[in-house]
Amino acid sequence: MSLQYYKGLRPHKTTLCYQKSSVRTVLSWRGWATPARLSYGALLLHMPLHQSLIAARSMPTTFDRPTVIMEWFAVAVASYLAALPLALLVELPALRLYRALRDSGTSTETSTQATPEVVKADAPPS
Repeated sequence: MSLQYYKGLRPHKTTLCYQKSSVRTVLSWRGWATPARLSYGALLLHMPLHQSLIAARSMPTTFDRPTVIMEWFAVAVASYLAALPLALLVELPALRLYRALRDSGTSTETSTQATPEVVKADAPPS
């Protein structure tokens, strides 16, 4: 299969991903890396945290707009704050261990195996 087949699937240069815009600048900011790293832990902790906050109430609460908005932000912030130790103590050490095991396994395998011959996909078999 030729690379020409995929040429039609590439985005056009007038699309937003090629233009320098304020939206692209904000979305490609490097500061989004930390919330992105914490988002999975916050997802896992959000529901149990929210249920425990609801269960800890001594009496029913009326749900008007300001109360719901304040509770949403409070649970979101608490979820991300609880996800920080989870990421630092569990996720990042596990990721480092996985990478160390993966890299040590591939370095010994590649040194003992012969390098395979690269065959073009468009070339007929010989």
